[in-house]
Amino acid sequence: SSLTNTPKTIYVHAGMSKTGTTSIQKMLTKNQQILSQKGILYPNAARKNGIGHHSLAAFIKRGKDSDEALKLQAEIEECEHSTVIVSTELLERMSRQKWQSLKTFFAPHHVKIIYYLRRQDDAIVSMYNELVKKHAVNQDFSTYVETSPRVDLLDYRATLSVIEDVVGFQNMSIGIFSKSSLKYGNIGNDFIARIHPECAEL
Repeated sequence: SSLTNTPKTIYVHAGMSKTGTTSIQKMLTKNQQILSQKGILYPNAARKNGIGHHSLAAFIKRGKDSDEALKLQAEIEECEHSTVIVSTELLERMSRQKWQSLKTFFAPHHVKIIYYLRRQDDAIVSMYNELVKKHAVNQDFSTYVETSPRVDLLDYRATLSVIEDVVGFQNMSIGIFSKSSLKYGNIGNDFIARIHPECAEL
């Protein structure tokens, strides 16, 4: 059982992919101890020894990795910290119902969503290039743009309004992934400043 009955604040960093998510997760993993000293938990559970909480996304979206999801709930309940950060870009492209499931999963704690956007033209080029590198695409760029279901993700109004319906606008922190928009010009510092302004020098 929780050492305190006070609801915690859980910051869920949910993407989008290609906006420095791996850099953020590496920074959080590397600085776990420092964050802990400042009262912030970056849980070990649901990471399967990796850097992001991808088992949480597998559970919310498909009911998989339930053992890891339960461990995550337990780790949050048992820690004395009042602030928790969970990070997985695999939560992007979820239905309203799945966002509701995520909110319920963390109840009674207070869920805030951190989500970075990237200029759509820039984002789609980056998505395509990654698939080319992985030899995972066999169509030219213009065909990819016309046929990929991931392009739906770039309708930011639709993507964000689904999240807003569930958690409320006041519980959303939206960043723009471009050097001029990031605090200190750095994604890691910008991210931490959204949670704990005094920690921005991590």
